[in-house]
Amino acid sequence: MHRSDIQYPTPLIKHYFPVYTGVLIFGYLVCFIFFSFAWGSYNHLIHSGIEIFNISLMLFTFIHVWNTYSEAYSFVKWVGFLALVSVFINLPHIINFTDLLISSGPVVNYLVDISLKYGVFIAFFEIVLWLLSAHFHNKLIIGRKVGLAITLSSSLILYVVLIKLVDFLPLFYNQLSITMVKNYADMVLSMVAAAVMAVYIVNFHKSCDEREKVMYGYIILALAFFIPSRVFFALSLEVTSPMQFMGHVLKLSYYYSIYHGVYKTIIEYPYMQVRRVKDFYENILDTAPLGIITFDKEDRLSYANKQCNNFFRYDIRSLYNATIEKFLDTLMLHECEKTELMNKLNMLGEGKFDFYGLPVVSDDKSSKLIFTALRLNIGTALVVRDAKKAQAIENMQLQTQTLLDSAENIILLIDINKKVVMCNRKFLELIKTGTSKVVGMDVIEMAKMLQLDMNGTTYEEIYNKDVIHGSRWSIRTMEGEIKRISLDCSPIHNMDNEKIGWIIMGRDDSEYEKEQEKIIHSEKMAIIGQMAAGLVHEIKNPLASIKGLCQLMLNRIKPEKIAEYAAVMEGAVDDIGEIVNGFLQFSKPTTGDYEEASINSLVNSLEMMISTNAYKRGVKTHFYYHDTEKPVIISSQQIKNAILGMVDNALDAMNGALDPILIISTKYEKESDMMCISIKDNGIGMTEEQLECIGTPFYTTKPKGTGLGVSVLKYIVNEHGGSLKIESKFGEGAVFKIMLPCAAEK
Repeated sequence: MHRSDIQYPTPLIKHYFPVYTGVLIFGYLVCFIFFSFAWGSYNHLIHSGIEIFNISLMLFTFIHVWNTYSEAYSFVKWVGFLALVSVFINLPHIINFTDLLISSGPVVNYLVDISLKYGVFIAFFEIVLWLLSAHFHNKLIIGRKVGLAITLSSSLILYVVLIKLVDFLPLFYNQLSITMVKNYADMVLSMVAAAVMAVYIVNFHKSCDEREKVMYGYIILALAFFIPSRVFFALSLEVTSPMQFMGHVLKLSYYYSIYHGVYKTIIEYPYMQVRRVKDFYENILDTAPLGIITFDKEDRLSYANKQCNNFFRYDIRSLYNATIEKFLDTLMLHECEKTELMNKLNMLGEGKFDFYGLPVVSDDKSSKLIFTALRLNIGTALVVRDAKKAQAIENMQLQTQTLLDSAENIILLIDINKKVVMCNRKFLELIKTGTSKVVGMDVIEMAKMLQLDMNGTTYEEIYNKDVIHGSRWSIRTMEGEIKRISLDCSPIHNMDNEKIGWIIMGRDDSEYEKEQEKIIHSEKMAIIGQMAAGLVHEIKNPLASIKGLCQLMLNRIKPEKIAEYAAVMEGAVDDIGEIVNGFLQFSKPTTGDYEEASINSLVNSLEMMISTNAYKRGVKTHFYYHDTEKPVIISSQQIKNAILGMVDNALDAMNGALDPILIISTKYEKESDMMCISIKDNGIGMTEEQLECIGTPFYTTKPKGTGLGVSVLKYIVNEHGGSLKIESKFGEGAVFKIMLPCAAEK
């Protein structure tokens, strides 16, 4: 039972059965061959000695649990208090055989009878406590003080109950012989113990906790000793029988198993866990391509991994416990003296420094090793690398960094732990900081530092997606400047197609957007120039009509013609006003207030107005609203004006149709994440040539149109980040679609 190399948790039969059978055989040989005569003559002394030893074991068990109470789990706490109860209730049992002044008589018979009753009674009570512990230890957490109070009070109650019951129980001892009542009581007690042991076996297989399995195993072993001990007590007819001695030996094994289980669980187990962790990390360090040497706080060599043996060409473990100074004696130092190096090591704080050296026993004197000295909480560490390989890696990193810096786009390399590995000059110039503040930083921390606005995208979506293209985000640089950036994110895989990181590439859209604004402004001014030229041309005709009529009115002053000429002049002025208003709307449309809105609700608010206007012109209307929709960020008044303008065009296009029908519907386009407003008519339609020219300023298919309406509508939709789509065939009507991006993308 002292084997410390047992693997946790140990299978029941594999470990405990050999121990169990060994104790049984050894106890049998001791009792029936060597010490049978001693028990017969000195049974009262041997009994007291065994009981004192049992009480000592239970007392040490309780002390172990009490001193580690905050770290112990619930079942061990129950075992500790049960051990204390066993200490208290077994104390009176020590003196029952110690002071026999006479060999027979009523007094002796009475004392022996009480002793046997007491032994059976406390054994029964312990079995009941084991059963309660198995059932309640996970449901009832006992505090230290409460547990101690319950233990003391329950022990006192037991004494009182035993004193009251002892005279009412049948005799267990009569005239130097044990009665059958006592034997039957022991047999029943052994069967109850077997049932309790079955409960613990079930708990052992159900338990997932490693330490709990260990404790369960030792309790099962203890109960396995308890059962035959009661059987031997039941088979002995005299108190001096060797079977009584065998029963006490097994009882001693029962208590020792409990003690040993607690010892292994709360004392030995934590040390084994520490050793496991130590072995685990040493195995990891042994697989590292770098040499690692550690010195404790007394500057003595405490660890060196396997790679050090390859660098030094000998087993460096032979230098264990050697001081740093002695270790340096085994090196040929380059560009540094030993005294200077020792001073640097003694003054080493949280930083690090490199020095070069080579083992004295090395055959290749031209090669060098790089030693990086680090100060740790537990002492000093030296990281050893081959100088040539390290230089090759540094050259490769330098070449990679040079390539990254030569790129005009932003580039970031992220490892699998979401740490920045490398970044290029363009990124550093963008956020206005240095390499040291970025490389090694967690991506999420960097995003918080830059106040990254991801437009609703989460980090989990980025990490889980294979590729992300064209994501537009905004950041705030270290100098407080807002920048708009477009990024592409792609995972990096190794040769086994395992994801090992991500590469992020992008560009600064801030300057790009400024250039786009300049281009748009230039194009807009060019269009306005064209429109102005067309406007002059269009206004000439009405002005010529007005001028001619004025001349007629001056030369032919006939009252009946004045009203006719005035009406014509009014119409010409209206034409000029319509042309000028359209020009003003196109050159500077009203911006309006942008807000989140529902397309279905917006179209529904116009349904009555559109239906009434269409009814007056003999056109039937149908409205269809898509069940699925997403909110959009728009100027509601501008979009309403755009819809009404298109509806007016559609009504004009259906003049003369046999059964004119206007269909207005909404739809959510999942692929583009846009809401669509469709306006469909069955009017005359447009030819391919007309479709190509539609939207050009002053181009119109109407007899009295200005050619500015569709241009203005197109401009309004574009300002909302959407698009205007027109589908038509001559003779089959036309469909105008307003596409508006949903709020998440906006």
